[in-house]
Amino acid sequence: MKVVLINPAWSKDVCFPRINLGLAYVASSLEKDGHEVRILDQMVARLSAEQVCERIRQISPEIIGFTCNTSQYGFVKEILEHLLSIKQTRKIKIVMGGVHARIRPIECLNLPGVDVVIKGEGEGTMVELLKYIDDYHKYRDIKGLFYRDKKNKSNETPIDLSWKIWTSCHSHPEDYFQNPIG
Repeated sequence: MKVVLINPAWSKDVCFPRINLGLAYVASSLEKDGHEVRILDQMVARLSAEQVCERIRQISPEIIGFTCNTSQYGFVKEILEHLLSIKQTRKIKIVMGGVHARIRPIECLNLPGVDVVIKGEGEGTMVELLKYIDDYHKYRDIKGLFYRDKKNKSNETPIDLSWKIWTSCHSHPEDYFQNPIG
């Protein structure tokens, strides 16, 4: 499947270019499973919501995945408003993950256009989800999801962290952790 992962802006005025490690992990997992993945970073590319949607039209993905922390939430909503017209004419599923999705999954699931929320780590969950993306009956077997069934009832599956590989922080230089911009 063709997948676009979006790192929304978190400020209109400030840009600190850096790799979104979470999206990089998800992209790597999806590529390993045979999917074609592009990461679109709204802030680094300095794109408006309209320009993000124009890039999505050009790429023509089947899946759009958003990461979202709370400061990005307004930008996600703005992009989603523009994506609705694309979603009406193309078969696209929209998945949302990240910190905000984890702490406010129902709020995220209620956003127009969002089909599924990943409430845990996305690397394994996204791979499993794409195997069954068109069969919501199988969603109940995928750990870490919030989704709606055909009766519009929200459903939740438990998170599984047993596979998670934890990072080794002691290998970074000490001044890395003193960076005032995170």
